Amino acid sequence: GYAFPGNIEVAGVATGAGSFVVAGSFRTLPDALGFRRLVGAAWTSVDGRTWDRIVMPSDPAIGDFRLTYITFAGSHFVALGRSSDTVAHPAMLVWTSTDGREWRRGQDIPVGRDGSVADVALGPAGALVAVGWTTATPAHAAAFTSPDGLRWTPVPDGPTLEGAVMRALS
Repeated sequence: GYAFPGNIEVAGVATGAGSFVVAGSFRTLPDALGFRRLVGAAWTSVDGRTWDRIVMPSDPAIGDFRLTYITFAGSHFVALGRSSDTVAHPAMLVWTSTDGREWRRGQDIPVGRDGSVADVALGPAGALVAVGWTTATPAHAAAFTSPDGLRWTPVPDGPTLEGAVMRALS
């Protein structure tokens, strides 16, 4: 049971490291002025029957935010999210965890306010690879690499990324 039916948004599910993790968002209880924040969270379970909610660490500059993606890549979970104000914060938010319970906030992935990261996978050399786009109109794909999921480096831009978006990795 959850205290706020209809106020949970699920973005994805991942399994690994002996646990299940559901990524999503929820609305907080109203404050003294009746304002309810949108907050990214992960729900974790080792058996699929009992769940604990972990609010993702953030900083005040982010404001309201939601998780948009989660995966288990190699040895840790990677969760991505977006600030509700993409004009003020035009990047993908990043968190990593080895167990789904303790999360570390990583370096933002610079995709612009109309961009997004659609998928993250473990590359053949052990680094993480993220793909997506910086703009959808006109289409412009983007790729990033990371040794640990916390620090991200853009793959050099070029003509092969123009006119396309990347949505998945395998």
